[in-house]
Amino acid sequence: MLFSNDRARFWSAPGRGFGHRAFAAFLLLVAACSSGGQSASNALRGARIQVLAVWTGAEQERFQQVIREFETETGASVQYVAAGHRIGDVLEEQRAANQLPDVAFLPQPGLLQQYVREGRLVPLDSAAATEVARNYPKIWRELGSVDGRVYGVWFKAADKSLVWYRVGAFERAGIVPPRTIEGLEAVARSVTAA
Repeated sequence: MLFSNDRARFWSAPGRGFGHRAFAAFLLLVAACSSGGQSASNALRGARIQVLAVWTGAEQERFQQVIREFETETGASVQYVAAGHRIGDVLEEQRAANQLPDVAFLPQPGLLQQYVREGRLVPLDSAAATEVARNYPKIWRELGSVDGRVYGVWFKAADKSLVWYRVGAFERAGIVPPRTIEGLEAVARSVTAA
């Protein structure tokens, strides 16, 4: 994905963990942004690429393993910048300073959709969109698309929005276990008041 000024390429990647799919997604992105019919390896030899993503600590170390493999495969040099949970803010700061990264991993579909609606991203080119269609099921293509145009690819997902609770604990306390978030909030207010 490209910012409309064609300076920054954006790639989307929620979740945790890395491996060959992350490397493949990274290579697919850069290949899509390379010139002409050259292979990514030939087009990127000697290139310097700045990558912005959310990962720090152990996640950053694992992603840097992906980067090292990418550098070995392509001959490119990659500088990783960790934005932590402030990726949207960091991108705004860099945009204001006209110093956008070459690649930014976006952690949520909503952020991708927001940037598309604001006119900040352009879709992947047809070669990359064809590879996405060939390698990903419809639901994953839809999550990386807006209005039917492909802007990114998700290579990993993590469900971080679940609330787990023990039904038996509620029952032993004489509380009917909630079935909705609103019910959970009501129970929480009752327990707090008691």
